[in-house]
Amino acid sequence: MISHVTAFGSNIFRTSVIPSLAHPEWEDLVITSPSYYDQIGGAPVVRDVVDAFYVRVLADDDLKPYFAGIDMPRLKRHMVVLLCSVLGGPEPYEGRDLGEAHAGMGVTSEHYDKVGEHLFAVLRAGGVGEDILRDVGLVLGKVKPSIVTGLADTPAETAG
Repeated sequence: MISHVTAFGSNIFRTSVIPSLAHPEWEDLVITSPSYYDQIGGAPVVRDVVDAFYVRVLADDDLKPYFAGIDMPRLKRHMVVLLCSVLGGPEPYEGRDLGEAHAGMGVTSEHYDKVGEHLFAVLRAGGVGEDILRDVGLVLGKVKPSIVTGLADTPAETAG
């Protein structure tokens, strides 16, 4: 399936063309549906999800050290824009490269996975469907190699 995101006014639509249906008689056959961003309720819901996400992450003793000295309001703003973009929102993410932003932090695979679990928990609690969670999981899997360093050190050991 080939997906395209198209904006009509304030509505964002994900258009999917199924290649197996690519027949001359069906050239104009497309499936159009609201983006995941619109399906979950847009920016207000994403902001709530991000707030709940960081409450969970900062309460996790394994993850909390990664955020020592971090400007959390700024980080939350970046995360809102990033998650909106992942969900097909109207604005593309134009922040720092994720590998660059996490360089030197010593993020382990275990800790990366825990962050993902917290994200999935708050998305599920917000009523996000399994199809959206699957696609978010695909994105998390795709960017994981650029964030995880493979080091076994804890954040406190890395910093100190």
